[in-house]
Amino acid sequence: MKTKFKALIPYFKMIRRWDIIIILVLTIGSFLPLGLFYLNQATAETDSPSGERQLIAHISADGKEVKQIVLTGHTGTDTYRYEDEDGDFNLLEIKDETIRMIDADCNDLVCVRSFGAISKPGETILCLPHKLIVEVRSTDGINDGGMVSFGGLDTLLANK
Repeated sequence: MKTKFKALIPYFKMIRRWDIIIILVLTIGSFLPLGLFYLNQATAETDSPSGERQLIAHISADGKEVKQIVLTGHTGTDTYRYEDEDGDFNLLEIKDETIRMIDADCNDLVCVRSFGAISKPGETILCLPHKLIVEVRSTDGINDGGMVSFGGLDTLLANK
């Protein structure tokens, strides 16, 4: 063990004070996006100044909105089944103030397995095989809970 450590001593002697400072600055800077996302999410979760914030789940299929479900104040458990012209379906569960995809007849079921229940502005559930988007939006105009706004995502998918 001592021989392995002795072999590293010349490399440790090459490290200067500014090397350590640069490494520390880069390491601390790598956590900066995490802090920004946390602060942005915290501000998105606060109530609007008017106090009349309402969260609505917008369900869009093939670029067209098919249903809006009010999440604010919702109690109990409801289900909504979306079925397109081809007979493909997606089953959504609205439980209290959250919404999640519980079943679909697509091949991969990524929309069921990957996304949990969503309840914050800007969160989305996507089923790409069915071109179905479930997005939580706020009525106070603060719709993006993250750094990226998904406002044009349904139009992007509709053009493909």
